[in-house]
Amino acid sequence: MLKKLSLRMRLTIYLIVISIILLGTVAVLENSKQSTVFSHLAEIRDTNKVLIEEFFTNQVEYITDFSTEDKVLGMMEVLTQLYQSNEITDSTKYTSQIRSFESTFKNYAGRRRLQSIILVHNDGTVLYSTRDEGIFGTNMLSGEYRNTGLGQVIEKAEIGEIALSDLAIFKPTDKLSMFLAKPLEQDGKTVGFLVFEWLDGNLSRTFTRPVKFGDSEDTYLIGSDMLMRTNSRLVKEDTVLVQTVDTQAAEQILAQKTGIVKQSSYQGTTTLTAYAPISFMGIEWGIITEVKAIDALNLTFQLKLLIYTLIAMTIMIIIFLPYIPAKYKVKQYWTETFWAYLYMLPVFAVLGLFVFYPVIKSFTMSFYDWDLIGARTYIGLDNFKELFGDRLFIKAIINTSYFVFVSVPITISLSLFIAILLNSNIKARSWYRMAFFIPWITSPVAATMVWKWIFNYNNYGLLNYFLLKLTHLVNWFAHIFTLGAVDQWLHFAPINWLNNPDLTIPNLILLSVWKMMGYNIVIFLAGLQNVPKELYEAAEVDGASKWQKFRHITLPLISPTTFFISIISIIGAFKIFTQVFVLYNGGTGLVNSGLTMVFYVYKKAFGDFRMGYASAGAYVLFFIIFAFTLVQMRLSKNRVHYS
Repeated sequence: MLKKLSLRMRLTIYLIVISIILLGTVAVLENSKQSTVFSHLAEIRDTNKVLIEEFFTNQVEYITDFSTEDKVLGMMEVLTQLYQSNEITDSTKYTSQIRSFESTFKNYAGRRRLQSIILVHNDGTVLYSTRDEGIFGTNMLSGEYRNTGLGQVIEKAEIGEIALSDLAIFKPTDKLSMFLAKPLEQDGKTVGFLVFEWLDGNLSRTFTRPVKFGDSEDTYLIGSDMLMRTNSRLVKEDTVLVQTVDTQAAEQILAQKTGIVKQSSYQGTTTLTAYAPISFMGIEWGIITEVKAIDALNLTFQLKLLIYTLIAMTIMIIIFLPYIPAKYKVKQYWTETFWAYLYMLPVFAVLGLFVFYPVIKSFTMSFYDWDLIGARTYIGLDNFKELFGDRLFIKAIINTSYFVFVSVPITISLSLFIAILLNSNIKARSWYRMAFFIPWITSPVAATMVWKWIFNYNNYGLLNYFLLKLTHLVNWFAHIFTLGAVDQWLHFAPINWLNNPDLTIPNLILLSVWKMMGYNIVIFLAGLQNVPKELYEAAEVDGASKWQKFRHITLPLISPTTFFISIISIIGAFKIFTQVFVLYNGGTGLVNSGLTMVFYVYKKAFGDFRMGYASAGAYVLFFIIFAFTLVQMRLSKNRVHYS
C-alpha cells in the first residue's frame, strides 16, 4: 500500500512513526533516570538531615557535660564574687583570678570549633568570653543587645532549659552567629549561664560530601522566612540571610511536608529537588538537596537534541525533495556515500574529539563563571562585557595588532624577495633553501632560547657583542682617517633588549621574521616555479624590464600563493604565545609591553582559573581573526588570479 504513495508521503509517514518510537524511548529512559536521581537526592537529603540533627544533639550533649565540670563552676564562682564585690573591672585582679581556668575554656572552644564560650551572670551581665567581642560587662537582658541572638537565648534559658537561637547577625561583631545557652546551677540555684557560639561556617561544613550527578548538585538549609541558613556552594558571594528561596520546595517545607519535585530553583534553572523540614529546640528550618536537570539528565537531553536535529533535517529534505537533483535520489549514490563516510569515520572521530568538541565546549563555557573546581554559574554575556572594560585586554589587543601589522608585511616581503633570488640560477641554491628552512622546523622553544641568548644584556649576548665589535671598527677607521686626533669617537653601551618596554614588540618581530621566513620562502618558490617561462620570454621580446615582468607577470600569477601565505601568516601572528612566554621568563615584559591576546587568555585560564572568562577572550580573538580573514578575502576577490 505504501508503494502507491509518493516518495514525500512515504518519508512523512516514516518520519512520524520513527519519531514517535524514538521520542517514546527517550521519554522512558528519562523517567527511569529521573527516578534514579530523585532516589539519590532523597538519600543525600535524609543523610544530611541526620547530620544536622546530630550536630545539634551533640552540641547539647557537649554543653551539658561541660557545664558540670569543676573548672566551669569554679570559674563562674570566682567571676560572681568579683562581680558582686564590684571588682570585675579591676583588670589586674580579674586576670589573676581567671588565669587557672581560662586555658580550659579556650582549649575546649578550639576542639569543638566554637567561635567563643561565654559566661553570663544570672542577671544577664556578660562576665567572660574566650574572644574579645566587645560585650564584657554588658547586660543582655536589659541592655542594647537584648534583641540579639545572645540576649534571646539567655532570656529563654531563664526558665531553666537549654535554649537555641536562630542564625542571625550578632551586632557587636557583625558576624552571622548562633548561640546555645544552658543554665549553670549550684546548690539548686541558677548562678549564671554557659553559652556556646558558632559561626555559619559550622553548618556549611556539615554538607561537604562528594557529588554524583554533576557540579550543580547542592545542599543547603533555609529558615521559616525562606532565607538561606547555609551558603550555596554554587554562588561565590555569601547567601546566608541574603538569598531568598521562594520555590515550590520551600512552600512545601513551610507546610511541614517531605518530598521530591522538579521545579525552578532560586537561581531560575530547572532542578530536581528533594526537600524536608527540620525542627530542633523551637527552630524551624528546611533542608533542600537539588541538582540541575540538564546535568542530571544530560544524556537524555543530548539524545533529544540529536533526534530533534534529525527530524528537522528530514523535514527540510521532504520540503525540498522536488528540487533535489536526480543523482541524489539514486540508491547507488547513497551506497557509495555511505562507504565513503564510513572510511572517513576515524578521522571525523579524532577531529570531533580533539577539535570540534573543545571548540563548542569553550563557546558554551564563555557564558559561565567557572574556576575549574567549583560549580559553573551561568552569567550570560557578563564575561564579554567585562573583557572590553579591562584595560589589560585592550592593551593585549593593541600589542597583538602592532605585532601583526608590522611582522606580517615584513615577513612576506622578505620571503618573496629571497624566493625570487633562490629561483634564479645561483650556486649552492639547495644549500640556501635548507638554511632558510631550518628555523621553521626548529622547535619554537629552542629557537626562542637561542634568541634569548642573542638578546642577553649582562654577559654581552651575541647582538651586543657584534655591536661592540662594530663600534671598535668604526673607532679604528675614525682614528686612521683623523691621524689619531679622535679618541673613542663612538662609545658603545650595551643595550638591555629584554628590559626595555619600547623594544619588546620589535624583539618579537625580529624573532618572528627569522622563524617564519623559511616556510614562506618554500611556498613562494613552489608558486614561482609554476609560472610559465614562455610568458617571461615573450615579455623580453616586447622589451619589458625586470620590474615590468615582476609587476605584470610574477605578481598576478603567484597571487593565489600570496593570498594563502597572507591568510596563514596573519592567523599565526595573532596567536603568538611561545616566544613571549620563553623570551620573558613566563611573563609579559616590563609594564605588560609584551602582553598578547593568547597570553592574556592563558593567564586568565591557568593563572586566575577563570575558565569562562578566558573562553570569552579566546572567542573574541577568534572573531577578530575571522573578521580580518573576511576582509582579506573581500579585498583580494578581484586580485587573485587562478589559472
